[in-house]
Amino acid sequence: MKGECPYYLDKNVKRSLNIKSSSYVLLHEKLYKKGYDNILLWCLSVSESAKVLKEFHIGMCGGKYFTYTTTHRIIRVGLFWPIIFRETFQKFRSYKECQKFVRK
Repeated sequence: MKGECPYYLDKNVKRSLNIKSSSYVLLHEKLYKKGYDNILLWCLSVSESAKVLKEFHIGMCGGKYFTYTTTHRIIRVGLFWPIIFRETFQKFRSYKECQKFVRK
């Protein structure tokens, strides 16, 4: 499957889109992102990402680790979504029980 940029985009936007899209792959109708070591990371939807965050922080996979530790654990398992670091940070800041022991 080879896609092409729309004709109405200017040269710089087309170039930017080609660079960004080169790190994504579509296999068996699922979207994957190529990691730094060329391992494919499965891109999750918004609803799936919320479930994964909860499971990795509170559930059986979790240990109430810091945001970066949890995010890297999720990536190491092979999951990804574009705003993973920002969303993890915002979600963990919203958990009141986790904020009791944070340095101020």
